[in-house]
Amino acid sequence: MGVKTIIKVANKKNLNGLAITDHNTIIGGKKAREKNRSPLLIIIGSEVATDVGDIIGLFLTEDIKYRDSLEVLDQIESQGGVSIFPHPFRGHRLTDNKTMEILRRVDCVEILSSRAPVTIKEYHHLKSLGKPMVAGSDAHFPFEIGLCQTLIDIRTDDLDQIKKHILSNKIFTIGTYGPPYFKVMSQIIARVKLKKVGSLIPQVFHYSKNIISNKQFRNKRYP
Repeated sequence: MGVKTIIKVANKKNLNGLAITDHNTIIGGKKAREKNRSPLLIIIGSEVATDVGDIIGLFLTEDIKYRDSLEVLDQIESQGGVSIFPHPFRGHRLTDNKTMEILRRVDCVEILSSRAPVTIKEYHHLKSLGKPMVAGSDAHFPFEIGLCQTLIDIRTDDLDQIKKHILSNKIFTIGTYGPPYFKVMSQIIARVKLKKVGSLIPQVFHYSKNIISNKQFRNKRYP
């Protein structure tokens, strides 16, 4: 999506703000803030691919250069950002010792994602970590914007206050899951854009298999 579309849809859905977390860059968030002419609050972030899986940084001022997970956390912290462990049970190995260390160090864990259903058992496991639990839409299409939301019980456009409330765990999460085939569609589009069509068939098979296995979690809501 282009940033103008993102801003337009977010305003239409009456969101107060959103975080833009392009993969491995903050360019999207910076462009959105530059083009935004509405009261919508833009949080600049990035979803960084690391050796233990994706890690999200919010309130960033520079691109994260490293790909080692511990160095990524260090760089997020040095920028005064907030680190998030997204979709913990998708794309991460929680039995790995280094991953467990990351979970101990990270600021927040994502409990609710429109693209990554969790079981009740997984929910209780994440809750036992004692970290602030956030929600993310993981939106790649306009329809997905705002499907999952992190609510903060204050009215402010002060980013430092918002960051403080997140870290203090003064937040709530609401949302629902999107159609599972959206994940397959976004993978197809990404492979075509990157001219990696050769890896398309195994990727589609992988995600289609996950859709079938996660069928029982569709359309559930986790307040």
